[in-house]
Amino acid sequence: MSSDTLFSLGNKSKTVYLVIEDGKLSLEFEATEAIKPGQPVKLNAAGTIAKWVKTDALNLLIGYAYNEATTSGDLITVFMRGYAMIYGMSQAACDAGVGCEFAYNTANAIDGGINEDQDGLKGYSAFDNPGGGDIAHAWILDQAAGAQELIRVVYMH
Repeated sequence: MSSDTLFSLGNKSKTVYLVIEDGKLSLEFEATEAIKPGQPVKLNAAGTIAKWVKTDALNLLIGYAYNEATTSGDLITVFMRGYAMIYGMSQAACDAGVGCEFAYNTANAIDGGINEDQDGLKGYSAFDNPGGGDIAHAWILDQAAGAQELIRVVYMH
């Protein structure tokens, strides 16, 4: 029996994933190209995804495609390599991609208001692109035009 001819409850099926962890973080992104189920993907500066290739840095690999994108612009679900998504604040203008925490403030806006959102709420971590080195510990999912913008962040495993 070939690997693509398995039977489940009497129906012929093609196996893409043998086991799926129920608590896995999955997010939906816009694809920039055709992507097959199971392919590793990376996050682009605009917050879209493309195929990850072995010449890319490992910390760019955000996860694996669950479904197929047949063309650019298709929405695709990704099984993330991260384990938690939070809201954060941008420290400055930043692209989607690898990020690191810059500061955290739960009381006063001692960073000139950087951890205070437009409603005056405090308690956000401020994130920025690391600019090189191996200090990235999160993926910033949204572009920010400047400081104090609400962004989505996924913590890496």
